[in-house]
Amino acid sequence: MYAFGENLFQSGWVLHPIYSATGDYPPVMKEWMAKKSKEEGYSRSRLPSFTKEEIEMVKGEVQFRATSDTAA
Repeated sequence: MYAFGENLFQSGWVLHPIYSATGDYPPVMKEWMAKKSKEEGYSRSRLPSFTKEEIEMVKGEVQFRATSDTAA
């Protein structure tokens, strides 16, 4: 489960807003960040929210994507 969650945070941080239908961060990331922020005493999540304009601007906008998943 850790590897799955780590992948969501590594890739989802950037790719989910571009490729998802919602144009936003992965729901699991938003939930986790809200929970951790509350535990740390914040009144709201430290993860910034996208505006409607930002969602429309980034959704589907990718020219090139390359990844390297090599182990050291």
